[in-house]
Amino acid sequence: MDDAGLHILIAHKLREGCLPRSPVRARVLGGPGKGETCDACGASITKEQLGIEGIALGAGGGRPLQLHANCFQIWDTERRKLPSQGPP
Repeated sequence: MDDAGLHILIAHKLREGCLPRSPVRARVLGGPGKGETCDACGASITKEQLGIEGIALGAGGGRPLQLHANCFQIWDTERRKLPSQGPP
């Protein structure tokens, strides 16, 4: 999927509550994928790809997010565009 399609998909998942709107905690881990499913695009994160894991704060958080590095950047960009929901 191209970046424009990812922006649309991720923005939709944020609006629907399928992805958290709050930022991840201070510690974010990255490394080669291990076959995890990306929470943003639904594709597998392969060992040839960089995967990012973090736990979002506040509502919608609590479980680790597994994202491709590119999907993580798009998720962060799109969630910042949304109106604030108040304190986490």
